[in-house]
Amino acid sequence: MNIDNTIKSDALKANMQQTDPGKIEIPEQHQWFIGLSKNYYSLHTRANDCITEYNHPYSNYGYVITQLRNISLGDFWFYEKNEHSEKAFFIILELFEGLLNAELTLNESEDAIHTLLELAEKIFESDKLSPSITGKLIALLQHSFEVQTKALIQNSTFLQRVFCAPHTRETPPAMLELIRQTLIANAIYWRDTTKLEEWLAERRKLFSTTTRKQFKLINKDYFDGIITQINEAQTTQELSVIPAFNEVSLHMRQLYHGFEHFHEKFF
Repeated sequence: MNIDNTIKSDALKANMQQTDPGKIEIPEQHQWFIGLSKNYYSLHTRANDCITEYNHPYSNYGYVITQLRNISLGDFWFYEKNEHSEKAFFIILELFEGLLNAELTLNESEDAIHTLLELAEKIFESDKLSPSITGKLIALLQHSFEVQTKALIQNSTFLQRVFCAPHTRETPPAMLELIRQTLIANAIYWRDTTKLEEWLAERRKLFSTTTRKQFKLINKDYFDGIITQINEAQTTQELSVIPAFNEVSLHMRQLYHGFEHFHEKFF
């Protein structure tokens, strides 16, 4: 028998044993959360699978995000009506916080934040949940701006929809400020990553005079104008009409409709 292969085999076996689901340490509050749905098989299975994978030392974040989506949105009705709803939602939000602090891919962080915003929409529409849950939610969204800025920027259109639409609760000032910060960050992101003036200077001869004028619709002045508009906005209604990520993206894609020559669309 090859000694090297034996050593490798033993090491692999030991590693698998260390990450065996039966050996994963589940914090007490997570055990409590799993037990909350013990009389509902499907809910209980989702909670158990999500929490177990979440606490795995080599957690599959994509799987956790999917399961947490099912719990926080699909099973919202159960936790909303539960007598321990405040504690349950605090744990759900803490799970989101742990994910956002992890080393996620951009797609994973986008999915996590989009799900969190969908949950926010449900929480703001509910008349059964305490203000402390709303406060925890807003603090988490503020934190997401610090740790997953690009993912929040790419969700800025949905952020607008959730918090600038009419609700049973008035949008808190802290949330208005977060929307403002995110929209400014979005404008800066597009302005600084496109670098239109530099790009056009290198390709100026490829476009007609008429087409070059079209590029003024997405130049630095355009984005600076958006930032000025954001700073002057005082209400959710005024913030709701400011171009967010999806709107800027669509605006840029439609630019070629004004190009003078067909071949210019391919540069």
